[in-house]
Amino acid sequence: GIWEVVSLDVMVPTSVSVDTTTHTSLLMQVLDEHPRFVVAVVQRDRAAIYTSEQRTADKEAEIVSAVPGRHDQGGWAQARFQRHIEFHVERHLKKVVDEIEDLFYERPFNRLVVGGSDEAVNELIGMLPDPLSRRVVGTFPVDLKHQTEEEVLDQARQVLREEERRSEEDLIKQIVSSAESGGRGAAGIEPTISAVSEGRVHVLAVADGVTTGGVACQRCDYLSTQEFAQCPVCGGDGEPIPDVIERAMVKAYSTGARVEIVFGEAREWLLARGGLGAVLRY
Repeated sequence: GIWEVVSLDVMVPTSVSVDTTTHTSLLMQVLDEHPRFVVAVVQRDRAAIYTSEQRTADKEAEIVSAVPGRHDQGGWAQARFQRHIEFHVERHLKKVVDEIEDLFYERPFNRLVVGGSDEAVNELIGMLPDPLSRRVVGTFPVDLKHQTEEEVLDQARQVLREEERRSEEDLIKQIVSSAESGGRGAAGIEPTISAVSEGRVHVLAVADGVTTGGVACQRCDYLSTQEFAQCPVCGGDGEPIPDVIERAMVKAYSTGARVEIVFGEAREWLLARGGLGAVLRY
């Protein structure tokens, strides 16, 4: 047999599953809810860059630059000195951008959260090249004098969670709208399971906690919530399975589909339509 222990840094429900296929929905949920992302904490003279996954964070870089302080001298001298300060700030922020860009090309990431003073955050985002600016999912204020490193990282994780909920709500709205208009969307368990079996699913949305029994073909893995003795696709034998949703998630993932487990308002909207939906490829 196969025995492998997968260590996680987040809590998951305790459960035991005995089946002919691996039970991977909990791992999919961990990947969906706790993805790897990058945090840039920036001030006008210092910055730190972290990668975070699950509840673990690693500091990738720390940048400290010599930026002159402000002074009270007026007139032309003050204007010249202010330009001198801004030159050093821009050079400092360019170093931060370079570090983030190097990290992106070394280990690509899809989400970037930026924290710091409003001024520094806005300046940094304005300097990011397009591939990085498109990955900024949120910003947050940081008070380095009164916040610990872990408190700052917890803020970043909260920003990511809020963005995830908004993204889920947008996804369910897209699915429902497309399904109701006859477009590339499926809503409801049986239409979505059918689309999964046909390999037509681009994004599979699953309401957290939804389960239902079904039947799987032992030959081609055709899935249905309806009983069948012989597969309508290949004629193979049908086998009852305790959770057709779990099997659909695995099958969708194996065909290159993205699997989204949704919570909150998005979950309630999807449960009202059976708890399962999809954006279709065709």
